[in-house]
Amino acid sequence: MYFNAVLAIVHSTMYLTAELNMSPRKIDPKPCACGCGGMAKTGEYMPGHDQKLRAAIEREVGGLANLRSIVEQHIGHTISSTGKRERITHPVPRTVDMSSVDMDSKIKWKVTENPKKSESLAWGRFEKYYGAKTVQDYIDRGGVKPDLKYDWERGFLEVITGDV
Repeated sequence: MYFNAVLAIVHSTMYLTAELNMSPRKIDPKPCACGCGGMAKTGEYMPGHDQKLRAAIEREVGGLANLRSIVEQHIGHTISSTGKRERITHPVPRTVDMSSVDMDSKIKWKVTENPKKSESLAWGRFEKYYGAKTVQDYIDRGGVKPDLKYDWERGFLEVITGDV
């Protein structure tokens, strides 16, 4: 009796499949969006690769807080885990061209106090190089070019090159 019931279910399933012209889902693999070179069978990523990519991006920009700040600057509003949005009123950083900067380029400071997060490593470095008159002076005081670029893009200082 059990066998006959199973046989009837199988027969009706086969009939419905043929009747509806259903065929097994065709899987069309495509390159994984993380750039690993693997092929994703479903979706954009191979299993787990979306999280690996997210973690690599976080590492590259210095953590989740920095990634959040970059994205907020790009989209123009804050991101909150509660879903609240607030427009960002501070200026979006501009991209600066460091190729024309040489060691004799002058620095004009636009801030009067340290704008970095209090007691952070960046705050400590800023305390050392703040007030430098040239890029060479900036470097001699412990500044590094990525900090110079960051501060210039955010308007904390201006580098006056010979091209101006």
